[in-house]
Amino acid sequence: MKYLFNLVFLFVVLVSNVHADQTATLTWSPNKEADLNGYNVYRSCTPIRNYKVIATVGKDVVSYRDTTIPDTCSNVYYKVSAFDNSKNESQLSEYATKSIVIVPPPPTLAIVNDLESKPIDSSTIEVSFSDISTKELGILNYDIRILAGTSMAWPSAKSAVSGSCKSPFVGLVTIIKRTCTISGLLPGTAYVVQLIPFFGTMNQGASYKDFSNVASVTTLEKPKVFTDIELKDNVLSFDYDISTCSTVSKLTTYKSATQKTITMTCVK
Repeated sequence: MKYLFNLVFLFVVLVSNVHADQTATLTWSPNKEADLNGYNVYRSCTPIRNYKVIATVGKDVVSYRDTTIPDTCSNVYYKVSAFDNSKNESQLSEYATKSIVIVPPPPTLAIVNDLESKPIDSSTIEVSFSDISTKELGILNYDIRILAGTSMAWPSAKSAVSGSCKSPFVGLVTIIKRTCTISGLLPGTAYVVQLIPFFGTMNQGASYKDFSNVASVTTLEKPKVFTDIELKDNVLSFDYDISTCSTVSKLTTYKSATQKTITMTCVK
């Protein structure tokens, strides 16, 4: 049988995905031998060697669509052979090739899923999270809200108005991990914190993105300055927190000969 035939056309359809299933459709001129049985399609990532059969088609088929091009191929090369009823195979054709251009997808916005909070004192908490602003997508703002309790109800939560977390909190692309504070809280109280990133002006047609996770925190109890207060035999004794008070002043007010009020004042 004759083995000479030509690859006459080759094109590649690009798919916009970094790991795209690239496709290539190739066609060839049919072999005219009477005992033709079919064709083998070979592929390689180099023009000279390493050609392997990727498909076998019947004698009436003169095209093949390759949907399994490896991501490792920057160029893909094809050759075709014909075989007869006795499985005798022709020499391989000249190769046809096409450069594979992988088109990356547009950048997508991440989700803040590492929001954390911890108490600073009886009225202040610290909030930390990863800033998802990027040079490609732009600078985001954040509406950071807080609500007393153990579960978040976003409409009932209030935007932070005191402390460095005051909403809108402006994002940065140069700092990934952000930390700020919310103050003016009640001592010994459980709170939940959540944020939502957005582009534009808050509450004025802003483009809001996905909510973050919810962080739980409890403010510290307000420290008791004076403890173990005891009045015995007209002698007043007590303990006080030296980290809070450097000294203590006492004021005695007499209501009568037998009644008096002692007022202790913490002096920082």
